[in-house]
Amino acid sequence: MLILVTNDDGIDAPGIRALAHAVRSRGEVMVVAPEGNRSASGHAITLTQRISVAARPVEPGVRGFAVGGTPVDAVKLALEQLLPGPPDLVLSGVNHGSNLGRDVFYSGTVSAAMEAAFMGAPAVAVSLAERGGAHMEEAAAFVAWWLDHAYRPLPRGVFYNLNLPPLGAGPPPALRITRLGQRHYLNEFQRQPPSGGRDWYTMAGLADETGEEADTDVAAVAAGFVSVTPLSIDLTARGTEETLAPLDQLPVPAGAFRMASPTPDTLSRTE
Repeated sequence: MLILVTNDDGIDAPGIRALAHAVRSRGEVMVVAPEGNRSASGHAITLTQRISVAARPVEPGVRGFAVGGTPVDAVKLALEQLLPGPPDLVLSGVNHGSNLGRDVFYSGTVSAAMEAAFMGAPAVAVSLAERGGAHMEEAAAFVAWWLDHAYRPLPRGVFYNLNLPPLGAGPPPALRITRLGQRHYLNEFQRQPPSGGRDWYTMAGLADETGEEADTDVAAVAAGFVSVTPLSIDLTARGTEETLAPLDQLPVPAGAFRMASPTPDTLSRTE
């Protein structure tokens, strides 16, 4: 079994090393990850710059490569250049902090797993709702247990987003199969002193988890359960077919592609 381990916190993060250690007995493990922290990089890829790749020791028996790019760059390079063959499994994590609800659209951890799914590989994104590395070994040990006892192959193009609650109070009592919640952030942009002829801002904010329904990932983790959410790379909005059906095959006149000349009335309103 060939397992790729990646993340967005960087190859030296405790979470990725704990995960590689936890699954190394299940086959050949390779670690390919960004050389530094690339959290919240989403599905970004590097197009206009060279991407560095350097061998980096991870632990005995595990080859590692530090990539000077994004988490998605790391996965693409691993699957297309660095691995000896197609991986049987791609594990992204263990992330320092949860990836719930709308987080999945920003998360480099989730995007790395999604890129693997794009390329036809089974993938799991793993996150722990804690900062720091206090319980990374326990989280990684759980992933190994889950792979042996609760992992089920998913259809091509579908991958797992697995979130563990804080582990300081002990192990969670059960798994919950969930759907994405609506967690969003109350952002606050803080203006910093001007410098170099520019204005500067930093973004901060708190997560708003009010009103979450019980079957969501947000509610499950808040209640102390492990959340397991299957995610699809197909973002098509199902259920809109009836509304949009009358527009299917709608003829488009050639005039639709020509800009209309502004009328005097339009000009007077824009001056």
